[in-house]
Amino acid sequence: MKSLNLRWLLTACALAAVCALICLVPQARAEGGTVSGCAYVDANENLVRDESEQLITGVPVTLERREGGAWTEAARTESDLYGKYDFSGLEAGEYRVTCALSGQELYAVSVGTSMATENGAVVGDAVVLESGKTVSGGDVGDFYYHGRHPSGLEIFLYPKERCSTTYAIFGTRYGSVDNCFQRSDEAAPEQVPEGIAHYLEHKLFESEDGDAFARYARTGASANAYTSFETTSYLFSCSDHLYESLEILLDFVQSPYFTKETVAKEQGIIGQEIKMYDDDPQWQVMFQYLQAMYHAHPIRQDIAGTVESIAQITPEYLYRCYDTFYNLGNMALVLAGKFDVDRVLELCDKMLKPSAPVTVRRVFPEEPDQVAAHSVEDVLSVSIPLFQFGYKLPGAQRRGEEELAAMEVLLEVMASQASPLFRNLMDRGLINESSFGYEFFEGTGFA
Repeated sequence: MKSLNLRWLLTACALAAVCALICLVPQARAEGGTVSGCAYVDANENLVRDESEQLITGVPVTLERREGGAWTEAARTESDLYGKYDFSGLEAGEYRVTCALSGQELYAVSVGTSMATENGAVVGDAVVLESGKTVSGGDVGDFYYHGRHPSGLEIFLYPKERCSTTYAIFGTRYGSVDNCFQRSDEAAPEQVPEGIAHYLEHKLFESEDGDAFARYARTGASANAYTSFETTSYLFSCSDHLYESLEILLDFVQSPYFTKETVAKEQGIIGQEIKMYDDDPQWQVMFQYLQAMYHAHPIRQDIAGTVESIAQITPEYLYRCYDTFYNLGNMALVLAGKFDVDRVLELCDKMLKPSAPVTVRRVFPEEPDQVAAHSVEDVLSVSIPLFQFGYKLPGAQRRGEEELAAMEVLLEVMASQASPLFRNLMDRGLINESSFGYEFFEGTGFA
């Protein structure tokens, strides 16, 4: 049993296995009064859902509560489109989940001592919901924590005692498309140079006291960072000196230091990076594809910007974007591996710097539904031709879970290795098995 730090609201999830041909894996979340889990085919009867084992939708699940020494029904539901189920709004107490599928043979009795059958239903171990506690039940003993620190930072902690390596990532919802924005405390939007999110990622590793990579070298951690269209993330992995490395991460990401001299020096470095990608055929075909798709949306621009756009970046622009998007309410910290939860939380209390809450409205130009160009060709020094093709969808609203699942099925039918399209392209010598793939790609204002 692991204690939760009640200084801030924290959600803890503990897994307890209930298994048969159908296996239910419940998670007990204290303080939120929730029991949740998933239903799946436990093909190897080991009480653990392996990656290859199928999640099942529409499985009837009953939540029972022990009252006066007897189990009574508390609620019913079914597993959703992804095989998940959820019971929320629960009082503290002892609970268990059961399931029964008429017409299907259930192999619960032969699996292990943590299963039983009662009246034709598969019955799992009891889990206890106790205020301020997290309970690990059953045979899996797997759990994660999710909460929001008083500073506004969202935190996910996934302790794995048997892991030899720990991974950490500290990120913000700020990427290359966020070039025009309006803060909630200001009256008008502002346009900033293309490539500034990526530029800011580079500059944060530098401080008045030195370089963050040099500090990581002393702890032995492997560190990196990346900027995408909508996020910027800073990460490290280590097998020792975790807390020292985590302190470095929380420190340098929250300690911007920009001067005219350091900004000017970085322009040459990033300019060389941009020119390097100009000679990368894979990178070029992707961005020419996006430029053919979009008329005005900044998704069509290179994440690093252009040599001309980064020449406009100043320390004032960097501080402006940092203060807007590196607000802890717009950020998240994730750890997975071997660590002590309370010690991580204590370090967060020590290192996190509260900032005034601010909301940001991203401003995008109007984008027609039609593509900008139906085809684009370029000539580069490549041994075989490279190509991409796709469909543009209205990007005003993000898809829900059902639409995303339907899109995944559609793409599997249209473009998997079993599809007529794949076979046609293979027969024509345009692709090989390792060079062809598909993806549904969406974000704010694009899909």
